[in-house]
Amino acid sequence: MGSGYELSCRYCDYRQPITLGVGMAYGSIETLLDLAPRSRRAEVQQALVAHPDGCAEFRHALYRCTGCNCRDGRFYYKVDCGGGRTLEPDYHCRHCQAPLLREPDTVDPNIPGTTDTWPCPSCGNTGLHAGLTLLWD
Repeated sequence: MGSGYELSCRYCDYRQPITLGVGMAYGSIETLLDLAPRSRRAEVQQALVAHPDGCAEFRHALYRCTGCNCRDGRFYYKVDCGGGRTLEPDYHCRHCQAPLLREPDTVDPNIPGTTDTWPCPSCGNTGLHAGLTLLWD
């Protein structure tokens, strides 16, 4: 099941919607190909043709910008290409173009205390709030 959140700052007007998880529509490899970044689709498709059981996982995951600390929910996938090689997405921030790093899977912005240490990308103050806005499948 997937969840939607809105991150907001207590000190300024910063707001960022994020979507995390997976829904029932994610039951096919075609979905993976549709949601993979366009620049990587051919590579992902080749890996899946060569290793049909190679799709280890996919979902919307939480990412953090290494430049401006913006958080975003992006589509994450891990495809086994054989020989110990895997494909995972590389994303860049929509605001500053710095690389995004995937947060550990245990990070859930709706768990009390999780976002208390996150700095606001807009004003720099610590303590973003995460409000659950939707549940989807």
